[in-house]
Amino acid sequence: MLILSSCGFESSELLPFCLDRLEEPPENVKITVVLTAAISFYEEVVVNDFCKYITALFNKSGIQEISFFDFAKDNPNYLFDSNIVLIMGGNPYYLLQQVKKSDSEEIIRKIALSNRIVIGVSAGAMMLSNGLVYFKDFLRINNDGFDDFGLEDLIGLQLADHYIWPHFDVHLSEKPDLDDELTKLEQELKIKVTRLNDSENIVVENGKEAFVKFN
Repeated sequence: MLILSSCGFESSELLPFCLDRLEEPPENVKITVVLTAAISFYEEVVVNDFCKYITALFNKSGIQEISFFDFAKDNPNYLFDSNIVLIMGGNPYYLLQQVKKSDSEEIIRKIALSNRIVIGVSAGAMMLSNGLVYFKDFLRINNDGFDDFGLEDLIGLQLADHYIWPHFDVHLSEKPDLDDELTKLEQELKIKVTRLNDSENIVVENGKEAFVKFN
């Protein structure tokens, strides 16, 4: 199963949804949290605080086996040991670069097509779908800045046919003309941008795709 999300487990209903799909008791579930995008974007103290937060969240639900992973230094075959692979947000350029550099694309595809769950949050969702061909415009429109790490191949893993704009509702509240800007961008690049709000998730299961809202 594949889940593309803006906020991941900040939505309290996502974890029960995943556990229901796995049909495993929480004590048998192993989760690997991929920090590659976060490490390249946030200060170390922020990443460490997140690790403590997400560990406590999973422990509260009875999940004890939680590992942290970085495509830049860890063996991607390790991901096969997990029931849930959670790919966190941060810098999508660096994340996509390291996934390709470590030859991890096929491993991620196999896991997403199995009885396991791959969850891409924000930058993770961008990487798992069609990629970053529009991302320079994303940064321009949001007046934001990211190091592109010299990445030239901007095509994502294409596990779902979407160009994801995460946190759309948050960005729209800050920039009321955002939807008009995106319409222009779609016409220029001849693509369709999926506006993914913070409560929204794209779930791909058994070849079928659905938009699911979690509170």
